[in-house]
Amino acid sequence: MTSCKLVATPLSTSSKLSIASGTLYSDLTRYKQIIGALRYLTFTRPDICYAVNKVCQFMHAPTKDHWSAVKHILRYLQDTASYGLHITRDSSLSLHGFTDADWAGSIDDQKSTGGYLVYLGAATIS
Repeated sequence: MTSCKLVATPLSTSSKLSIASGTLYSDLTRYKQIIGALRYLTFTRPDICYAVNKVCQFMHAPTKDHWSAVKHILRYLQDTASYGLHITRDSSLSLHGFTDADWAGSIDDQKSTGGYLVYLGAATIS
């Protein structure tokens, strides 16, 4: 996907993924391998955490729509290769935290999704 069409967001805002969306994707091993690599990448790219979490929910039976969502994440990564966590020295030891939640946002089971960021000075620590 080195010459793919680039996108500005890690997950399409127009489509809601669910268990029943689309027909089954044929290459389960490939899907799981790419998802595993994306999960590892979330350590330094927290901007893709929500999108990767969303496609991980369908690993037992991914569909072509789920595969399209994975490719969307890869196209986003191609466009934002310079993004990541940059830890710099800072004299401030102030601790700040931010959180957000999507209450009952899942179409399938009405479960909520939450996330957080914790900063020590200017550096993200969690």
